[in-house]
Amino acid sequence: MQGAPDVIQKKKLFAVRTLAQTLRRYTSLNHLASAARGVLQKPDQIQQMFQDFNRVDIANKQKSLEQWAEWMEAVVDQVLAKYHDKPYNVLADVSKQFLKNWSFYSSMIIRDLTLRSAQSFGSFHLIRLLFDEYLLYLVELRLAKASNKPVISVMTQVFRSLFFLILPFQQGKNKSNKTYGSSGSFYCVFKRSTEV
Repeated sequence: MQGAPDVIQKKKLFAVRTLAQTLRRYTSLNHLASAARGVLQKPDQIQQMFQDFNRVDIANKQKSLEQWAEWMEAVVDQVLAKYHDKPYNVLADVSKQFLKNWSFYSSMIIRDLTLRSAQSFGSFHLIRLLFDEYLLYLVELRLAKASNKPVISVMTQVFRSLFFLILPFQQGKNKSNKTYGSSGSFYCVFKRSTEV
């Protein structure tokens, strides 16, 4: 890359950062699934979670990790199915709103468990992290399919929108040579970019 024009270097660097972030997210999703499977295979842990969850006013649903994954896929399909023939930007807006709503309601459940000092809070937090990442993954797949583009292309659009929003702010605040936009959870990146 030495000797290449500055514009080319920046584009290549951005592409590499996006790929690295994608690989981190997918690796994280895999680790979360493994950890959640371990939690959901311990009867005493499930019993404690069941007792804690029953204190929160929600329907009683005892399912395996695979059944929860199928349920989440069905929810995403149900929400986005009405918009399959709409322009991409409409589908993207609906997807963003869906993820915001999911985040709000799951946060309220975690909040309630926290206020009740649930012994299984850590297990619920782990499951929530997995569900958040998996739902984002499912939404990205649907958006990629709707736009006839690879998933990484959809993720790049979101990543780029945040990068260019943060960059002017960061340049004004900090004159160091730090690189911005390459760390942190992609879920946070997606959420922040939807608020603009």
